[in-house]
Amino acid sequence: MSVLSGYNDYFSKPRHRKVYLTVNTSPSTTFLANEYLVQESISLEEALYSDENIRFGACESSCLKLTISRETNIDFQDKWLGVSLSNDGDVGVLIDADGNEIIDSDGDTIVYQDGTSTTDTVLGLYKVVSVKPTKDRMYQDLTCYDSMYVILNANVADWYNSLTFPMSLKNFRDSFFTELGVTQVTATLVNDNFMIQGGFAVEDEISGKTIIEAICELNGVFGHITKDNKFEYISIPGSETVPLAYYQNGTCVYEDYVTDAFTGVIAYSEDGNVGDSVGTDTNPYLIQNNYLLWGSEGTQDIE
Repeated sequence: MSVLSGYNDYFSKPRHRKVYLTVNTSPSTTFLANEYLVQESISLEEALYSDENIRFGACESSCLKLTISRETNIDFQDKWLGVSLSNDGDVGVLIDADGNEIIDSDGDTIVYQDGTSTTDTVLGLYKVVSVKPTKDRMYQDLTCYDSMYVILNANVADWYNSLTFPMSLKNFRDSFFTELGVTQVTATLVNDNFMIQGGFAVEDEISGKTIIEAICELNGVFGHITKDNKFEYISIPGSETVPLAYYQNGTCVYEDYVTDAFTGVIAYSEDGNVGDSVGTDTNPYLIQNNYLLWGSEGTQDIE
């Protein structure tokens, strides 16, 4: 919710704003001027879970789309973009991949806003997964995703087969993120002490999506990538609300709705029998086919 508040604060104040883009053109970093961007072409979509019915453990990648001039002469495919919104200011200069200052048509050096400025609103780091030229071929449409995309699409079969079971869920998740080179936001999860028995076999392939969503589901949380590119576990208290302070005079559509509270949790074992349950079955949340529970039936409780 702090991210939403940051966006609201940023757009509520009159100021000349610009988008601040950096491209990882390893071994160097290239700064892109706003002149290369098509006005109002940038969109950012992010959600904890976008389907109609809630499913704990869901991990969705945020999607950034923008249209940019082909005059940049940069091959954007698989590059990482750092994106922030900045107040316009004379801090530093824009340089190209060779370290030369970029000069505009009037002979003036193009300035950019320092990425470390306290006035910036950081939108995050995104990998370019699709580059498509526009019909006139003067521009290119970029579709980018945050680091969750890399996590979900990774094949972690070799990593899983190298593990020694039983091991705690905490050690399991720490090992998983070390394998992928992703930093976690420090958190203590309710079932971190659960001992995983390694009751399912993996041959050639298992996705990071299968692993991380199983971890999050067992702890009743969602996975999300923060704006500083870390994996965060998010729980949703029943009393949490979303402030819409700067939208009351706009065109935002609003609708009240009420959902029934979950009265219990039922976890099913591999063979379809109830492995563990808590609460009542009036309106239960069901955990089914969670691979991390396989082989542990009857050996320990889950919180």
